[in-house]
Amino acid sequence: AAWTLVGQHTTAALTNAKIGLNATHYLDEVPEIPADFEYFELKATFPSFGVVHTEDFASPVLHSLWSWVREDPTHWSLTDNPGILRITTQEGGIVQTTNNQQNVLVTDAPAGDFQITTKVTFDPSANYQVAAIHVYKDDDNFIQLNRGYTGGNAVNFDIEIGGVFTSIQAQETATTIWLRITRELNTYSAFTSTDGAAWTLVGQHTTAALTNAKVGLNATHYLDDVPEIPADFDHFELVHNYALFLPAVLRNFW
Repeated sequence: AAWTLVGQHTTAALTNAKIGLNATHYLDEVPEIPADFEYFELKATFPSFGVVHTEDFASPVLHSLWSWVREDPTHWSLTDNPGILRITTQEGGIVQTTNNQQNVLVTDAPAGDFQITTKVTFDPSANYQVAAIHVYKDDDNFIQLNRGYTGGNAVNFDIEIGGVFTSIQAQETATTIWLRITRELNTYSAFTSTDGAAWTLVGQHTTAALTNAKVGLNATHYLDDVPEIPADFDHFELVHNYALFLPAVLRNFW
């Protein structure tokens, strides 16, 4: 948590280098001792493409590589709950012919396979209050996994291609939940978790229509007589295919 600067070196000579760990001793009369490395973490600054890109919403200003579709600045905040992106629901949606949803947050997705994850705290109690993670091309072509209330507490894995909408639903009552969408070729899989460690598959959709799409977050309610409630997004993580589809042993090490 608390870090101390040791020093700095500057050089242009380390192009195409590798990174890793080592332990040794230099003298022959020195005893051998173990160095126990607990973990190794490689993280790129979000959202430059490398391995793992994480937005923790710690800044009071949204990163410049995010953008909004139909922004309403009165219904989102990084300061109401510091360290959290809060999107407050309001009337509107992007399902079928209803294409007026505000505060759809997007950033560029990498080419190829990827995985996006968020943790959201959301307590819906009225129909069509939803908080979602999404892959978004436009209002008629998207995939989203939401925690919502749709005839009851649920998670919904929605797809709309060319304005044609279908959804996979599973019961869910957790108010704090992790949502994840993984893309492998043209197959998108949705997962949920209540602890960020054990994941449950919600379902899969397959489509080739989401090329050059964006990824991000949204929260809304579709009906005009539904109360506005906050969706508190704790973070957003994008894993590029290089890390996502390493062999299992290496992936676990990372």
